[in-house]
Amino acid sequence: MAGIQLADEVTSVYNDFKLSHKYRYIVFKMNDGMTEVVVEKTAEKNATYDDFLKDLPEKSARYAVYDLEYDTPEGLRQKIIFYLWTPEGCKIREKMLYSATKATIKQALVGLSAEIQATDAGELNLDEVIAKVKTISK
Repeated sequence: MAGIQLADEVTSVYNDFKLSHKYRYIVFKMNDGMTEVVVEKTAEKNATYDDFLKDLPEKSARYAVYDLEYDTPEGLRQKIIFYLWTPEGCKIREKMLYSATKATIKQALVGLSAEIQATDAGELNLDEVIAKVKTISK
């Protein structure tokens, strides 16, 4: 399972996302040969969390980063959330490859604030994600 590489575009698109706040989210996937992580989709800043959820396939694993903005009594906060999406319907081998490669992609994506691992849509509830981020950020 080792040896899965990251395409150069993964870090360059992520840096645009992080430094320029160019996108609301990025979805990453493994290529068809399961040898490399590539960018599947970028979404403009006006995209919503519902748009993000629609871009996570029902039966395939994905990595994603989301530029989360939320209100606190101190004002607006912005955090970069990393997602590992391995839905119940995806193949066991695919889940294993995504889980095994997670550390590699997270190491390349500097500046992540929190991680969400989800296997069904209920675990992606925005209020729960914000609550988790708030507890980590204290």
